[in-house]
Amino acid sequence: MSQATGKPHKAWLRLLCFLPPATLLAAFLCFSVDVPYLDQWEFVPFLQKAMDGALTPHDFWAQHNEHRILFPRLIMLALARATHWDLRAELALNFLLGAALFALLAWQAGAAAKNAGRGEAWGLRAILSLIVFSLSQWQNWFLGWQLQEFLSLFFVLAALFLLDRSRSRVGFLALAAAAGVVGTYSFANGMLIWPIGAAMLCVSGWNHANRQNLALWAAAGILTACSYLYDYHTPSYHPPLSAVLRHPIEYPLYVLRYLGQPVLNWNGTAAAWMGGAGLLAWIVLLYRTRVEKHVFASCLGLGLYAIGSALITGLARIEFGPDQAMSSRYITLANPLWLAIAFLAWSLPPGRKSRWLPRAAWTLAVLLVMASLYGGYRWTERYHAYSESRSALMAGDRPELLKRLYPDVPRLLERREILRKYRLSVFR
Repeated sequence: MSQATGKPHKAWLRLLCFLPPATLLAAFLCFSVDVPYLDQWEFVPFLQKAMDGALTPHDFWAQHNEHRILFPRLIMLALARATHWDLRAELALNFLLGAALFALLAWQAGAAAKNAGRGEAWGLRAILSLIVFSLSQWQNWFLGWQLQEFLSLFFVLAALFLLDRSRSRVGFLALAAAAGVVGTYSFANGMLIWPIGAAMLCVSGWNHANRQNLALWAAAGILTACSYLYDYHTPSYHPPLSAVLRHPIEYPLYVLRYLGQPVLNWNGTAAAWMGGAGLLAWIVLLYRTRVEKHVFASCLGLGLYAIGSALITGLARIEFGPDQAMSSRYITLANPLWLAIAFLAWSLPPGRKSRWLPRAAWTLAVLLVMASLYGGYRWTERYHAYSESRSALMAGDRPELLKRLYPDVPRLLERREILRKYRLSVFR
């Protein structure tokens, strides 16, 4: 056992870092289904135009719901051409993006440990691994289309960490802006990086260099937002902003469930309480670690991203009711709040650490494992349903099974013929 900080580093903590990704990889190998689902059927006409050589730049830039998924479209098209749209390639990319996200966080944990002189932070990395690779976000892991969330989140977090270092070099600011553009044009929530980045630059100090960086960052954000909003059309299902006034209780409940679901995903009421507890813990820990400059700004940005995602998603989805916040695809976007809490709790100065902190860490770890197990159970249920629908898709019959894949069965059958013609997906 090593003694980098005077305390033994237990080998099992290092092992724990690799158990969540190993479990996820095993789930991929055993329970992946190569069949298009929901939004992926909207991608079929795009693939048809690609096969016919008729794609234009507008096809890549065009809206999908409220998103402009330029970079995910480029990636999915490249994978489709290389594999005849074997959707398992997209699942493999999801895993690689999760691994890249964890590597980024683990590197940040190492940098924070070095700055604080506290060893290698394997306990922190174990918690980060449990959050990043949790099966609770099963909709994103097992549906290749959702790679846009992992892609956006990776570049948003990269932008946050680069901004935290932009005080020393302007090159970091340029890299952060480039990452922000990719994050924005991968998923709409990536737009949050621009106001959050401005807030981070403000709290980092108000000297001449930071004022200059803030001006450059604001200019990049305005240009990106203007290009994004050019010819933008609000989706028809989005309620007006006044809808929040009609739901004064449901909207806060939606936001709290959204934020608490990464830890408690099997009960809406419990998720709301956990969301409130997480929000309070983040605020208190920010206050107690405010002098630790090497983590404060980044953790402020992480928390604001999760909270901002919950607020804007609630604005667009509140008419569906607060239970809609329990969709597992939102967990990926709420995770940064819990990542920030883990970083902040670990970074507390020794004199401010409470005796309850180790118990809280173990409690969080146990809840994360339970949430992951529940997510895995939910996916295996859906896996068997999709397996039946795959057979129906191959045969082109049994509409009741095809409806599980796409609600408009006649349109699905039309697009099924495109897949057959070009030998894509299950027909390759």
